[in-house]
Amino acid sequence: MLLSFFPTQGWILDPNNMPVLNAFRAATPRGKFLVSDMWAEWNPIWAALQAADIPFLYGTLHNFGGNVGMWGNLNQLATGTKRAPSFLGALGSCANGLGGFPEGHDQNPVFYQYLFHMQWMQVLDQSDPNGTGTHVEPKVNTTSWMKQFARQRYGPHVTAMGLIAVEEAWQVLLREIYGKERPEPARGNTGMYREKVGKLIFFR
Repeated sequence: MLLSFFPTQGWILDPNNMPVLNAFRAATPRGKFLVSDMWAEWNPIWAALQAADIPFLYGTLHNFGGNVGMWGNLNQLATGTKRAPSFLGALGSCANGLGGFPEGHDQNPVFYQYLFHMQWMQVLDQSDPNGTGTHVEPKVNTTSWMKQFARQRYGPHVTAMGLIAVEEAWQVLLREIYGKERPEPARGNTGMYREKVGKLIFFR
């Protein structure tokens, strides 16, 4: 019925109800249906989608209700709670891309830059006898990545000494916020408090 009204359009759904998704998949031509695995770093459904031959986007929700704060574990984003590979090729043939699905925009840019950078942080196994290289699990050093992020973001606008200070500041942010393991996701609705770290004060 939908295709009779919109024959050239496709549909993107985000429910995690597999019977509903399977019904849509059966009724929709290939290439017209895509599911967003919106919370893949905490509550992924990509394995079930792959098993059901349903195309999907591997993504993160991260921000709930437009709350503004500093949170998001980069290591968790790369591996997921189910230790999902951090690049699309290893997720299966149904992986169609990466997606950011925040309910509030213009916040935590480092988190989303890391998300969309993950696909390009692939390591090639140089021991491949054919010399073509084989994709393996990326071994990303978040400390080095954060240093590169700081240089790219601020390098042209600060002095050499200023850049060193900026890099150090982002390392503190990585240690205290963006690299800290948490037993549950930070949704931005847990209240705000202050924690003094060195000479910096962070609001969470």
